[in-house]
Amino acid sequence: MHNSFLIFLLMIVSPQLLAQQSSLEFRDDFRPTFSNTVTVDKLKQKLSSGDVIVIDVRLEEDFIKDPNLIPGAVRQNPESLQQWISTLNKDDEVVVYCVAGKWVSNKVAFLLDQAGVPVQSLVGGITAWQQAPE
Repeated sequence: MHNSFLIFLLMIVSPQLLAQQSSLEFRDDFRPTFSNTVTVDKLKQKLSSGDVIVIDVRLEEDFIKDPNLIPGAVRQNPESLQQWISTLNKDDEVVVYCVAGKWVSNKVAFLLDQAGVPVQSLVGGITAWQQAPE
């Protein structure tokens, strides 16, 4: 069965089943759009108030190229989402980011949203963060 179709079925049948899938494939053609985003400026405001969990979800090879994190962020492998999704409290606000804020973070955000986690994706990813004025 095609991974994209399997993920789609898991999301339709029960978001809790996501935790039971053995692995996620982030290099397939399933690239959902996710429109609940946050800008770098808004994320800086959220970080200063301390009311947000920031998760770096760059693919392993992208993280190895630049292992710097947004201050206060934690690193989670997006392909292991089913192992760490249960550590998130559905009362916490979560922001995810990847390199450019496109398909990887959008896919993670989409899946977290389907599981009931309040989530936003960082517009422009860590690249936008690094290019933003202090």
